[in-house]
Amino acid sequence: VGVAVFGAIFAGGLRHWLPLELHGRVPRGISAAGIQATPGYIHRLPRALQQAVAGAVGNSLHDVFLVAAPVALVGCLVVMLLRERPLRGRADAEPAPASAPGEAAASEKLAA
Repeated sequence: VGVAVFGAIFAGGLRHWLPLELHGRVPRGISAAGIQATPGYIHRLPRALQQAVAGAVGNSLHDVFLVAAPVALVGCLVVMLLRERPLRGRADAEPAPASAPGEAAASEKLAA
């Protein structure tokens, strides 16, 4: 769901920024959907158009991060406010004995 939401924000931003970066003169064949579908098409454009499209993509990604950062912050705050609860199971259970003598020595070295 998150990828779809952020993808929609990116596509909307690209539709907004592309005409602005191209100063209202969007050449035929250049669209937000076309750039997303075939990014290799950008390499065939003249250098000035490539830079304008790159600027539009950069601004659109900036919009995505402006939305994603508060969402991530809220998620971190929610996680930090969760109460810690012990796992279900026997807390006083003895650790399982090692199946081979070499494994027991290795686990003792790791514990030390």
